Amino acid sequence: LCVFSVPTSSEPVPTPPPRLLRARAVCERTGLSRTTLWRLVRRGAFPRHRQLSTHAVGWLEEEVTSWIRSRQCR
Repeated sequence: LCVFSVPTSSEPVPTPPPRLLRARAVCERTGLSRTTLWRLVRRGAFPRHRQLSTHAVGWLEEEVTSWIRSRQCR
């Protein structure tokens, strides 16, 4: 017997933290080369990246997924 806890309206529903994707993962998901990815970012035609450290950046997974969906509707 499985019992699931259903949150009531007074209980906050936990949301997972936003997931960051590194350039390699973004390229794999979008099919873009690194060069094309950076060209689109520079033109403002792709979601902007977030600076993670001095030499590392990442993109919010949700924004990348939305960008992919917007391209499929064309």
